[in-house]
Amino acid sequence: MSLNRIKEAILSEAKKEANELIRIAENNSRKITEEERIKAEESFKEKLIKLNRELEEEKDRKIVELRINYKMKLLSAKNKAVENIFNAALNKFLNGERYLQIMEEWIKKINEPCVISLNSKDIEIFNQEFLNKISKNDKVRLNKDSINVKGGFVVKTDRYEINHTIDAILNNLQLELAPLISNKLFSE
Repeated sequence: MSLNRIKEAILSEAKKEANELIRIAENNSRKITEEERIKAEESFKEKLIKLNRELEEEKDRKIVELRINYKMKLLSAKNKAVENIFNAALNKFLNGERYLQIMEEWIKKINEPCVISLNSKDIEIFNQEFLNKISKNDKVRLNKDSINVKGGFVVKTDRYEINHTIDAILNNLQLELAPLISNKLFSE
């Protein structure tokens, strides 16, 4: 064999090997690229699923929060309406003749020596002279210092103190009647 033929045979064999190596490298490259594409797609899908779940949870939290805020505002408005009803009734009562009659009846029931404390408006009406006239006991004394209440009085004796103020009575009535009034006003 001639040197040229040997050279050509070696070159031919080298080209075949080179082509085979290129083909194997291209196949490996395609295989690696495909595997990476599949991994990237799976990662994308997992992240998308996680993000959708987080968004759904956040949406649900916001909906619950909005519902709570709505119910709180509605409850506040209902409570304000009930409070306005009580205030209107209180003002009507305090400025009416019935208030004066009830106060007189309450004071007449006091049977022992005591000091009565009133608000500044009632001190002018139920002065010491008036108390002496209506009480069974001439030892009912008027406290010259007014108390900060809407009406009624506080009785102090040596043994006890009775809060007979309209404020205390109204608070008790509100606790008892507010649910009933609310049900009548806002029954759906």
